[in-house]
Formats: sequence, structure tokens, C-alpha cells
Amino acid sequence: MPLRLTPTVSALVAGACLWAGAVAAGGAAPGSAAPDGQGATARAAGVLTPGHYRAAATRLRAVDPHRQVAVSIALRHDGRALLARIEGTRVRSAPLREIVRRHGATDADIRAIVRWARENGLTAKVGSLRTRVIVRGAAKRMSRALGVPLHHYRARSGRTYVAAPRAIAVPPAIAGPATGVAALSHLVPPTRVTPTPQPPQGQPSQPVSTKHSCANSPSVNLSSYGMGTPMTPFGMARAYGFDQIGAGASYPSQSIAILEIDQSYDPPDVAVIQQLCRFGAGSAPVSVRAVNLPGAETQVGTGNNGEANLDTELVAALAPAGTKVVVINVSGDSPTPFSDFLEQAAALPDLTVVSMSYGYSEMAQEMGAMLSPQEFTQANTLGQALVASGVSIFASSGDQGSMGPPANVCAANFPNYGLPGYVSVNWPASAPGVTAVGGTMWSGTTRSPATEQVWNENGTLTGMPWPCVVAGGGGGQSVIFPRPTAQASATAAIAGTKRLVPDVALLAGQPGYFTSTNGQVGASEGTSASAPLLASAILRINAERLAAGRKAVGYLNPLLYGPLGGAIQDITVGNNDIFATGICCTAGPGYDMASGLGAPDIGQWPALIP
Repeated sequence: MPLRLTPTVSALVAGACLWAGAVAAGGAAPGSAAPDGQGATARAAGVLTPGHYRAAATRLRAVDPHRQVAVSIALRHDGRALLARIEGTRVRSAPLREIVRRHGATDADIRAIVRWARENGLTAKVGSLRTRVIVRGAAKRMSRALGVPLHHYRARSGRTYVAAPRAIAVPPAIAGPATGVAALSHLVPPTRVTPTPQPPQGQPSQPVSTKHSCANSPSVNLSSYGMGTPMTPFGMARAYGFDQIGAGASYPSQSIAILEIDQSYDPPDVAVIQQLCRFGAGSAPVSVRAVNLPGAETQVGTGNNGEANLDTELVAALAPAGTKVVVINVSGDSPTPFSDFLEQAAALPDLTVVSMSYGYSEMAQEMGAMLSPQEFTQANTLGQALVASGVSIFASSGDQGSMGPPANVCAANFPNYGLPGYVSVNWPASAPGVTAVGGTMWSGTTRSPATEQVWNENGTLTGMPWPCVVAGGGGGQSVIFPRPTAQASATAAIAGTKRLVPDVALLAGQPGYFTSTNGQVGASEGTSASAPLLASAILRINAERLAAGRKAVGYLNPLLYGPLGGAIQDITVGNNDIFATGICCTAGPGYDMASGLGAPDIGQWPALIP
């Protein structure tokens, strides 16, 4: 039986995938369970204060005054107008730079911040879309300019980082042009998870290329390896009705940007899945390339690339001909990983879709101003601008249900919760302009109203010996963002005024997804797969729209809560309360915070999208 690993993420950000294991010609290797932050409920389990967080990080010594540090200063923009623009019943797209120019900072704003940096002995670099300014310099000068001391801290994981002891306010000299200071906060990146392979006993050697051909097979039988019968890309496309959409041999060019944090996909693995699993007339491989931002970990073949392989393989197998798949690998040491990613994505030609399987817990916001991560605000500006320019953005809702474990239960396994027993949805799944994708599971390998329910595998995964290894789709109510206009009518019965997550849900749990990692095929689970699956479907719909001279789909949510509502299968069975707290969330008729609107029947969508 393949080894399964307990989740061991050490921060508030992680990839949302659960690896059930892998098998190869000569044996098996596990993947990793990489939690994506917890889900949320409309009801908090308690009141958090900054003092709670201080107990989770130990202050060490003052920072070397000559150490180079950096902050990201947000430039003011007309956020209200930008949000109103994307919340229209039908978003009117415009070129990205026009959106930024119309709703963003002026030349005078930028000059004011650059001048302030220079006067304080710091350097300044304007972000590529003029939504922020990166300011760098010696810690002594930065501390004086921002009015805060800087220290080294040690997180519960043992990782050390540099931060201020309190929230960094915008310096009075640049108040107005600047709206926030990101970085040098207590949001630290995840520790690498490097699993140790353990081969199954007595399993015969099987050549991957001949044993697991899946171009026209809905599933692959890996039962003899203890991993059941995971679905193939073809099987997923057929199950959700988009196998015949965008299946031609030639379409106009479009790009998709996929976010990874300190993970590089393994090109041979992606090539294997493309060779075995692409199907139809458009079965020629699409182009796939990596963009590794400065400082990002690029080593492959260590077992830490499972998330990147899952995301990339699924899109590479399902994207229509003419698609450019660009995997952007961001440094885990960057204090602004999502802004870094979105700026790089925005520079891609023909960008139509963004897929993100990582997220921060909004719990940081619940802990008070000290931990208000300005990264949320800065990246939101970029994301909304991309949506307004006609880009669809998808984010996984998370793999750890609607609530953290009860106090003193499984706390060591879930450090990304902050504290056990407290609730919080994931950002960017909760962000305005993002389509949040939750999870379902099936009984068997056939999807139908009778077999699809909310993903909740509360310690029941085959071969999982640890009681704290649980998994379920994230969902709940934001504590930060208001409820979008598009969502208001469908969710009127749910108390509160905040954004609800998810919007829709697709397969995340059993029977799992067929993947290849480090030359070994196996099964994986997670909303990390749900998000790129829906992203791939939109790429295929876009392909036919672009070929017909129409615009790409763009912001999907007004359509989901509008004309596409009748082509979404309501999920009424199951819950994502994986720790059985009784608080949230249970599926029922209509919208719920366990499955959103339900599971899409994508085959009907092209005729319904204006």
C-alpha cells in the first residue's frame, strides 16, 4: 500500500491538493497532502486578537541594519468604480492598460512615492501595471522611513523571517498617493514538503506508456496499487459535458497562466500525460513553458512538485489547440506572491484565463489590524483589472472544509489554521472578480445526480492511517469582502452581507484524478484539480468563441448566477464540516456554502453565454 502523508504546511498559504499516492514501473511513491487553508462559516467560533498570533511566532533578534529588505507600496486607484465595472450584469471589457490608466494612479502619485523613497536613501521601482511601487534598501533606513522596528521571528514551523511587530501604516509623507504597505508582515510562506517514497509490496513492473493509455478511456484502474480507479482528463471532460467543445485541430491563440509557489512541473511527466491522455481532433500537444520568477525553487524530482504537475498536466491534456500554457513559479520567500504572479500573467499575449490553486486564510484579517495583509488589497487591484479586461480567474476553495479542528484536536497537523477552532475562508477564492471552485466526490466513476455529493472524506481515505488526515471542499462566508451583486439574489436566504464561497463545485475527491509525478503514475485529489478543470473548460469554450470572431467568456460569475443557472446541477447531499462541529456547511436545495450553486453541466453553456 502506498504511503500517505499527513498535511504538514507551516503557514497561511499552500497548494490545495491531496496526493493519494503514485505507482511506477518499479514501485510506488507518495505525493503529499498540501492543505490550502481552511474554509469558513458565517459564524465565528471565537474572538481572535493579535495576542493569539504572537503566541504562534517568537521574536528573536533585531535585524542587521545593513540587511536589504523590501516593501510593496500600493498606489491609490478608484476601487469602487473598478468593482462596479466588473459587477455589471455583463462586463464590458477593455484593454488592460486602459483599465489601469482609467482607474489607477497618476504620474504625480508615482513621483511622490519615488521622491519619498529617494529622500530616505531607498530605491523605488514602479510595478509593470502602475498599481504599486517596490521600495528596497537597508533595514536601518527602511525602519526609519516606515516608523517601525524590524526583527527576526521564528514561526511554529521553525522557519525564520523578518517582520514588524505591528501593522505598518502608510507614512504621512505619502498618505494619499499610497494606500497600503505590504511585506514585512507575519504572513510567512510554506515550508517545503518532501515525501519519502515507499514502494508497494509485490507489485509487478508495468511500462507506463503501454499500461495506462487514457486518450479515450474515462478512468484508469489502479486498484491493484491501492489507489482505486481515478478519472482521466477525457473522463472528466465527458462527465461535465465539454469533451466535444473546442475539440478541433486549429483555433486562435490564447494563453492561460497557472500559479505555482516554489514548485516546477516536471516536463517529462507533462509530456507523458499529453502523449497518453489528449484526445479528439485537437490532440496535438499544446505548448507548455515555465516562467520562474527570481528566487523561486526550481528543483524537480523531489516529490515537492506534485501540485505543479497536477495543475499543468490537467490543463495540458484538456486545453484546446492553439493554447499557450504558462506556469509561473513564484518564490515562496516573496512577501507579495500573488501580485508578483498577476503582474507576470498580465504581460502574457492573448491571456484569457488564470488558474490559482493556492490561498491565504482570511483568518489573518480576523486577528486584527496587525495582520491585515496589504497583499490582499494590492493583488485584488490587479485581479479586478484583469477581469475588467476580459480575463477569467479561477481559484480553488481549499481542501480542509468549512472549519478548523476543535481546540486541541489535530493542531500539530494544521498549523495553517492559525488556531484550532476558528473559521475563515480562503483568499483569493473570496476575492471580488474570482470564481471560487469547490469540491465534490462521486460514488464510483460515473457522475450523475445520484452519485455526486459534497466532497468530505473525513479520515476515510483508503490507507490513511492517521485520524487527522481529513479532506473536504472549502466554503463559507468571507469576513472581508461584501457580497457581490451577482450573488445577492441566489443567496438571499443566507444571513450576512459578505461574499460566499464557493461559486460552483467539481470533482475534488473520490475517485480522484489520474496523474504522473516523477515518472510514476498515480491518483490525486483536491480542489487544486477542480479549479484548473473548470479553467480548461472555459479555454475550450473560448476557442470556439474566438474562432467565430467573438470575445472570450471573461468574468464568469454574473453568468453563473444568471443565464447559466439552469445548466448547473444542484448538489443537495453531503457537507464540508469535516470535523463534525455542527456549524457549517451542509448542502441543500439552491445555493449553499458546501457546493455553491452546484456542479456545472458545461456542455450546455456555449448556447447560453451571450
